[in-house]
Amino acid sequence: MAGQGFKDAEQQAPLYFRTTAEMLKEFEWLGKDKAYEYVVENPNKIADMCEYIRPIPKGTFRLTLRAHRNSLLTLHGKEQKEIR
Repeated sequence: MAGQGFKDAEQQAPLYFRTTAEMLKEFEWLGKDKAYEYVVENPNKIADMCEYIRPIPKGTFRLTLRAHRNSLLTLHGKEQKEIR
């Protein structure tokens, strides 16, 4: 939010994901069956309607820890040591 220029970005309530149990407790006023439908079943239905998109196409990019470390060392002019 600070990056978008909101002056009160540091004064916001903390955000976090609630557990299923926490959400069921929040919706318990609906009754056990309706709460379960809204908290568990409906989000799963929505997820099932979404297409999975792989952020990086398979086989396009592969970077191992060794390659990454060695490329950083080379970039900074440091001697490369073998990672085991």
